[in-house]
Amino acid sequence: MKNFILLAIVFFIQQGLFSQDISGNWLSEDTSRIYSIYKTRNSYEAKIFSSTRENDKEGILIIRKAKKKKNKYKGIIIAVDDGLERSVIITTDRKKVNTLKLKIRRLIIFPVTIYWHKQTVGQNS
Repeated sequence: MKNFILLAIVFFIQQGLFSQDISGNWLSEDTSRIYSIYKTRNSYEAKIFSSTRENDKEGILIIRKAKKKKNKYKGIIIAVDDGLERSVIITTDRKKVNTLKLKIRRLIIFPVTIYWHKQTVGQNS
């Protein structure tokens, strides 16, 4: 019985670690952009909070209709340069704490994976 309780506790702790809330500010891989992810009524959205890229505008919608299904968020990502919309699957990276893994369907067969990193206090603010 003790083993079962211990196993259940470990399972729930592990689930809590891997079901990280995606709300907050996230840095692009090259740290040139900060994205702000926030919860809407029944999904999540992301906008550019700030950017050092010349043609970027703050407040532009990047992700919309991202809905949680199990440990994944499925939604639409919008390209900044041409406005094209693609499907995106967002997960937390189990190997790296405070990292989001975004898998984008750019081509029919080959998805592109990018990583966003949780912004910490004083980091690129």
